[in-house]
Amino acid sequence: MTVTDRSVISRTAAQHIESVTHYSVSARTIRRRLQESGLSARRPLLGLPLNRTTDVSAANVRIVGTLNSQRYISEVLEPVVLPYLQGLATAIFQQDNARPHLTRIVQRFFVNHQIELLPRPARSLDLSPIENMWPIVAQRLTQITPPVATADQLW
Repeated sequence: MTVTDRSVISRTAAQHIESVTHYSVSARTIRRRLQESGLSARRPLLGLPLNRTTDVSAANVRIVGTLNSQRYISEVLEPVVLPYLQGLATAIFQQDNARPHLTRIVQRFFVNHQIELLPRPARSLDLSPIENMWPIVAQRLTQITPPVATADQLW
């Protein structure tokens, strides 16, 4: 559903906010407010463009050039992910199914460092765990943002 209608998430958030606060908020307002907060929608890719600059944004690492499995280990996993995960009591690491993430050497890295991976179905946007988080995000936004009394306060 989200592949064919890119506004479904903001629309769902708007409906949820309305059901919790009893104030009508448009999906456009949701998108604008999220963008003002530095958040923006990303269109999912069917294939990662590995010949261009690749942004591993979850770890705040920018990889310039082609990302291969060895660079993934030496520039992302070892210096960023491993120290972060070692500082946590328990953790499950999630990554997408980009080819460099699925190689034997990368899988061996996770086994050797006893890093548990969240299984991820290949190219299944419908089963993405993040999609289940949007209602929680909407609920928390309503908790931290005081409800508006008038439509003018939305602008």
